[in-house]
Amino acid sequence: MTEPLLSTSDSDTLGLLRPTERVQRFLEAELLRASSSTEGRLPTIKEVSQRLGVGLSTVQTVFARFSREERLVTIPGKGTYVNRQTAATTPSGHCIVTVSIHEQALTGKESTWGKEICAGILREMICGEKKMMMRPFFVDMEEDAAGRLEAEVNSSSAAIIFPSPLNRKLVAAFQAQRKPTIFITPPHLMTTENFVGPNFYRAALRLAECWKATGRKHIALLMHHPLIGKTTCIYSLAGFEAELGKTPREARDIRFSHFVVEPPDMNQLDRLLPALFDGPNPPDAIHSTGDHLAYHTVEWLLKHGISIPETVSVTGGTGFHPRHDAPMPCSVIQQPFEKVGQETVRMVARALTSGNHSQAGLFLDTAFRIGATTRAVENRFLLETGRAV
Repeated sequence: MTEPLLSTSDSDTLGLLRPTERVQRFLEAELLRASSSTEGRLPTIKEVSQRLGVGLSTVQTVFARFSREERLVTIPGKGTYVNRQTAATTPSGHCIVTVSIHEQALTGKESTWGKEICAGILREMICGEKKMMMRPFFVDMEEDAAGRLEAEVNSSSAAIIFPSPLNRKLVAAFQAQRKPTIFITPPHLMTTENFVGPNFYRAALRLAECWKATGRKHIALLMHHPLIGKTTCIYSLAGFEAELGKTPREARDIRFSHFVVEPPDMNQLDRLLPALFDGPNPPDAIHSTGDHLAYHTVEWLLKHGISIPETVSVTGGTGFHPRHDAPMPCSVIQQPFEKVGQETVRMVARALTSGNHSQAGLFLDTAFRIGATTRAVENRFLLETGRAV
């Protein structure tokens, strides 16, 4: 018996979908499994409902649609089975796409990012006739994983890669077999092909334009990764420098400074902020490429009696779900999580259909989620551009 293309026990993956989508994807995987088995029997409606945590009526609706499409048949008193006659005349064409995820499970502090991108991947695979099945591959694994890597590559048609240094061996193995490999964000600054990611350069450039137009005089950028190989921070830095550098040098009255503050240790930030604000020219606008740095900055400023946003505007740059315990909602750059996932699947589909594994990389525009840490004049500026939410 062959293994199902999507593990029926993978609640972390199926749980990303809406109830109807969850049942559809589960049933598609079960149909493929059952069609290659001797018995060909499918789980009952009640079993699917209990396993997925979805209401009986929703499961019944999906089963009824698959029955109308003649993909399954119900025999009273015996159960529901794959319709072998239809399966025999319908090209299978399904391929497994490995999605190499940067966490051991989608439960870490960055899980919102991973989960929502994976949800976009799954939804795009469901729609239309792409005939793809997602298989999660968690890269934070045991050291002796050569056999697992080989098995993964041999049984998969393509890979979607989340950024992580642990992915290097997997990427090399897929590329050695000339299988499409699409990255979530560019793996390094010189990459121009086979990636989909948010346009942090344009977002930072627009934010710098906003602060310059609304009278801020000292803009500080806090980056949550070293610049070497971390393109999200590099693109943000380049965007600020490109916009602020447009001011003629002899007329320039805006100061720009940037710092690397690596999480999770916030002691470095606690040392930096007093040094910034005790000097003669403290910043009146701070952008953090990581939202956690932005929230910590907000807490520090309020603790030291510095008003937000009247004296200092603060923004974050990843758009993860807001902290419920934060003293005030932070304005952040909002990544198009789901769209990133959808576009990676479309890129995979084009590569598999055309055989062309080199496609131009795609940067997606971001929006700006307005909170309480930016002034009304700044918010109006961003809203007028149509890029605020």
